[in-house]
Amino acid sequence: MKVLRRIKSLPEYECNSKKCNDAKITLEEFDSQPIYFKSVIRPMLAIGHEGELVIWLKNIGILQHSQRCNNLIDNMECQGVMNWMPAKIIDQYQWKCKKCPKKKKY
Repeated sequence: MKVLRRIKSLPEYECNSKKCNDAKITLEEFDSQPIYFKSVIRPMLAIGHEGELVIWLKNIGILQHSQRCNNLIDNMECQGVMNWMPAKIIDQYQWKCKKCPKKKKY
């Protein structure tokens, strides 16, 4: 599998994840490498491989790895970490908090 060239890290305010700093790719990589699209990306678009696509998008920094929960519990914000998880419905994902039962669906 071809290794993509990495670009300079993002400023800290643009990226909350440590992995994000070295995981962003330029659009030129996709435009100039049609074989990469056919051999790596297209198979992830096949039925049943949606999870692989989501993991890949998180690894290259297009999707966030986590976010803060702002759910109010007894007039106090939860401030737990919400992770991107597969939902019970096939092909859907949601943000789920580790500390409280809050979920965000997209």
